[in-house]
Amino acid sequence: MRAAVAAVLDTGSAFGLPTSSEVALAEHLTARTAIDRWRFSNSGTEAVMTAIRAARAFTGRDLVLRFDGSYHGTADAVVDPGAPGIPAAVASATVVVPRGEDFRFDAAMAQYGRASPR
Repeated sequence: MRAAVAAVLDTGSAFGLPTSSEVALAEHLTARTAIDRWRFSNSGTEAVMTAIRAARAFTGRDLVLRFDGSYHGTADAVVDPGAPGIPAAVASATVVVPRGEDFRFDAAMAQYGRASPR
């Protein structure tokens, strides 16, 4: 196992573009799941940031809903809007809903979650 890890480390440890190993893994996962697109991230924070960017691109909307008291990563858009260092513009594009209160989520979706034609 150590030899396999050392061999992979010799090729590098951080890459901006997909590597041949990631492509091979994506192809393997596609064959097993029939999901034809895969995106790998270095961290959960990066995965959430990418998901938010994709959602904003798809919907054309800026608003993000987050659950109070939940950890969604360290990106500005998902940290408590009142946290030190969060720009007011980012905080104004965030709706915070208490977790476990379905009626509050439903109310937020009724107010902000309307379908957005693209």
